[in-house]
Amino acid sequence: MTTEFQQAGGDLNVALLAYLDRLQRQAPVATDSGPDAPVPAPARAVLRQIRDQAPAGMLTESDNNSVELVARVFDLIFSDSNIPAEIRNLVAPLQIATLKAALIDKDFFFRQDHPARCLLETLVSAGVDWDPVRGRDDPLYQLIQRLAARLQQEFDRQIALFSTLVADIACFIAAEQRAVQDALRAPIAAALRQEKMTRAHDRAETDVATRIESGEVAGFVEQFLETKWLPILAHAYRVQHAQPALLERALSTMDELIWSVKPKNTAAERKELIGKLPAMLALLNAALNAALNGLDWDASERTLFFSKLAERHASNVRTAFELSPRLQIENAVNIAQKASERRLDKHARERRAAPFDQFAQRVSALEPGAWVTFAGHGVPIKRRLAWISPLRSLLIFSDRQGGEHCTVSVDELAQMLRRQAAHFVLPAPVVDRALRGMPSVG
Repeated sequence: MTTEFQQAGGDLNVALLAYLDRLQRQAPVATDSGPDAPVPAPARAVLRQIRDQAPAGMLTESDNNSVELVARVFDLIFSDSNIPAEIRNLVAPLQIATLKAALIDKDFFFRQDHPARCLLETLVSAGVDWDPVRGRDDPLYQLIQRLAARLQQEFDRQIALFSTLVADIACFIAAEQRAVQDALRAPIAAALRQEKMTRAHDRAETDVATRIESGEVAGFVEQFLETKWLPILAHAYRVQHAQPALLERALSTMDELIWSVKPKNTAAERKELIGKLPAMLALLNAALNAALNGLDWDASERTLFFSKLAERHASNVRTAFELSPRLQIENAVNIAQKASERRLDKHARERRAAPFDQFAQRVSALEPGAWVTFAGHGVPIKRRLAWISPLRSLLIFSDRQGGEHCTVSVDELAQMLRRQAAHFVLPAPVVDRALRGMPSVG
């Protein structure tokens, strides 16, 4: 049968591969010695021993570079405290098989989707997922052990074996992720409701702020909009798709209220105000009555507001003269000054807001499956990012099975990173990190 090795012809170091075949068959297969047995130390120096002990002249300069680069990859695996020691020991015997794959196909060093590279990254990533507390009876641990043993025993020259093993572990991980989504159904639904409410409140807050930034809104109406009308508007946004007319009424009623208390300088404006007041007041009271249970507004406060509103309307209706140019200028100056003060307040609030720094950037780039270690009460807690909300404002972390979940906002996580109360696990693929800055392979 023609093998990939034979097809490659003289491009490969046949003698070196045969030498590695013998070493691979002689190497002990990683086995589970039982939960109470001590874990043997990983064979860290296997690859460099091959380079030093191979027959003279067997390794070319390119082969030497390849050995060193693959050795650096395993150095990083062995020294990474995020990878449990038991998993490092399962991966350690794969050094020779990985070196053979890199020698057979130099694309190992250049392609992230190379089958051998994908398998190594997948095993390491899955190993990070494994919780030592669950022990070696964990199906994930047993799967990693089986796949590592199969690769060590069966790999000859067929790179496709790596792809087969990657598919096996990917199938296992996909099944676990489906189970996690089922386990997190309730907290995800709660987070979606929370994000929807927050989004609705933000939109309502923007609508109110846009209208009062001009400085033309009467002070008591401004306070009413910010404290009483804003919740009504936010509710309208939450039910916008089911009841679009409710949002339209809330916005138009707010605009008519603002217009109604502005000075009416002409007879036509005063006549228009008299015509609109009954409908506007009816809509205003209807919305307040519907939201009464959700508003912190006692009867005396409501009565006082409507008394002030009636006084302002009466004053506007009684106005019987056109404003002089001097009064018009004074009003314009007062409005401009008030608007300027609001802009300064807004800028001050924006400066106090959480900065979009490196921590916020890293949080914004997170994808499901990332692991984060949170500082607990003296004991670090490792949790995986299981879900990101549609607007990427909320994150749900859990253990691998979807238990012990917690919901965190992106701003909260960024702040935890700034305080070093949290840190990411495995910030980049191990092969990429190991090869960064290393000499090229010939």
